[in-house]
Amino acid sequence: VDFSTYMQQVRLFFLDGIRDYSKITGDSGQIAYPAGFLYFFELIRRITCDGNIWLAQLFFALIYILHLLSLIHI
Repeated sequence: VDFSTYMQQVRLFFLDGIRDYSKITGDSGQIAYPAGFLYFFELIRRITCDGNIWLAQLFFALIYILHLLSLIHI
């Protein structure tokens, strides 16, 4: 996951108010995901205190564990 680029793109979309997808870029290039992606990563940005990678990794680990638990019906 290119987390730093995602956070840059989220900042452009939400904080700077840019809605033209051709102008939403990051270190790895132009955005290639739908708006739902931006809303999801805006939630991640808020949960992780403005993009703290360590907290984001913990959050994704929690989602992964919950997903596994739902699959094995514990």
